[in-house]
Amino acid sequence: MPVYQDALLPEIFHHVFGTLSISDLTKLSLVCRKWQALAFPHLHSNVYLGCASHLENFAHRILATSDSSSIVSQVRGLVIDAGPRQKYYNYDERFMISEQHMKTLRKLVENLPDLEYFSWELKFLHGSVSVMKTLRANCPNIRSLRCLVPRSEEGEGSWFEEEFYLEMFRFTGIFHFSWEIEATFDNESSLLDRLAHSLRACPDLKTLEFSCGGFDDESRWSTEDFWSKLRDVTFRSLRTFRAVGSNIAPDWSLFLDSPDKSALRAFFLRHPNLRSIGFGPISPTDCERFLQTTDVETLFPGLTEFEGPIFLCRLLVGSTLADQIESLTITDDVHDLNTGAIDLSPVARMAKRMPRLRRLVINIWSTHSDGLSGLDELLQCTPSLKELKLVVKFTELDEIVDLLPHVPCLRGLSIYFPSIMELITGESGWNECLPVMAKACPQLQYVCEVAAWEETGYWWIVRGRGGEISVVPDGIRQP
Repeated sequence: MPVYQDALLPEIFHHVFGTLSISDLTKLSLVCRKWQALAFPHLHSNVYLGCASHLENFAHRILATSDSSSIVSQVRGLVIDAGPRQKYYNYDERFMISEQHMKTLRKLVENLPDLEYFSWELKFLHGSVSVMKTLRANCPNIRSLRCLVPRSEEGEGSWFEEEFYLEMFRFTGIFHFSWEIEATFDNESSLLDRLAHSLRACPDLKTLEFSCGGFDDESRWSTEDFWSKLRDVTFRSLRTFRAVGSNIAPDWSLFLDSPDKSALRAFFLRHPNLRSIGFGPISPTDCERFLQTTDVETLFPGLTEFEGPIFLCRLLVGSTLADQIESLTITDDVHDLNTGAIDLSPVARMAKRMPRLRRLVINIWSTHSDGLSGLDELLQCTPSLKELKLVVKFTELDEIVDLLPHVPCLRGLSIYFPSIMELITGESGWNECLPVMAKACPQLQYVCEVAAWEETGYWWIVRGRGGEISVVPDGIRQP
């Protein structure tokens, strides 16, 4: 029996257990029966099924065992996935959830009436349409829906065939809606019509996210066309709107030149309570000359999180919104034409002090850049920064180490993997490099290596009582 557990209120235990990872909860559930009971609802509130054996084993527990009722009452979220994205196209099909498992999945969904969140992150299967029908018929409390649409091989079918995507857009009363599209589509107008019709049935929508990075340049979403279909609709609870990816193309010229004609601009004016807004990168443009800091203050008065092109980021950090922004992601490819360096000086020159900024991401995918200018000046305006993600190629480790004194509160650092460089002393490798960073930044807790598609590994920094620093690799668990 753990010491002092009877002296603590159950509410305290419940709160503490609710903050732990699945791995930690599993370990604690083995300590004693009381802790097992406390961990149980947290272990089963969200179920992730990433391969066929996961689905079969969990379905067996739900459909054929005596503890099914206790599990069913706890499950609120269900994720159907194909495993880590980097393994997707090389995954052994013998272990993947496939067409033959759709009957099992339908039976599982039928027995989860309290389900609130459903995420489909698997390639299109013809049987997945029947799963969506079952979900709508048996899970009346669904409020969050996420769908990944990967590209399909020829003959496999697609979510974008009309009879199939009709099912995706028949849900009503959704609070959180997210679509991540890797596939191509032919009939944009029909697709946007269906989506707009579906959203009209979700008046309490809080989150709307689109990520479209298809492999066909002709497959593009127009935010103007989309919001023109909903000019008469206001989602009073909407707090998050993201339209990111190379195949989503806001008409910035119309947005800036003709504000009375821009459906996107009218959308922002109708939704002043938006807290999180995201856009993808754009090609170099002179759009910034049309927009002033007072414009972004009018368009985004409640903004706390932003992802988008440099011309908007520059105005945001130079406006009164700098006092309230908590997360900022710069996505542009902003190279200096003379030196080839990535130049953040336009942002740094306008930046005001950002006392609430906790997360800064420089998301510029380039392996040809020669240096990064302006970042040190920008970091001097972020005294409370806790997370810094640099998806930029550096040529020397010292460039990163020199940045860290500007962010004394930093706890997490993510680095694009081509930036793993040798120290001047000749040492190389994470075990040698990370202590140098840890000494430069006294609150640093972890460093993450970022590859082309996802985080590939974490290294935890452990500080001893005598000040000694050690590094613990952990390629699975995230902060």
